[in-house]
Amino acid sequence: MPELASNGGRVVPRSSPPAQLPPRHRLILIAGTALLLLGATEATTAPPLRDGQPYGEARRRLQAAGWRPVRLQPLGDCESQGPDRRCRLFAELRSCSHTGAGLCRFEWESPRGRRYAVITRNGDPDGRPGVINTWFQAD
Repeated sequence: MPELASNGGRVVPRSSPPAQLPPRHRLILIAGTALLLLGATEATTAPPLRDGQPYGEARRRLQAAGWRPVRLQPLGDCESQGPDRRCRLFAELRSCSHTGAGLCRFEWESPRGRRYAVITRNGDPDGRPGVINTWFQAD
């Protein structure tokens, strides 16, 4: 039972010093904190992509920051898309819609091994990949 103290006529529990964690629990707490910090570092080290940024510029920034294009074997949907020059120019190209806004999906791997998809719009089969539409973690 906690020790009680008087506080202006009221009786309140007296606070006790914080309990020490057993060594094993401290190790788990430290390891968990480190993993959370590594995850936060991953998010903050991603190069800043922006809506409307030309894909060629974004690609150079990703590579300069240590990101690697995910080379798809076989080449994603490229084999079924006919004569699309982007399939030969960009090994990381997964697929393109060939309709509407001409959305294409390119896949990249971060320096820590996480896979991200970069979606472009307004590209064309003659080889222009378009501009950044959005990006997200894909794994």
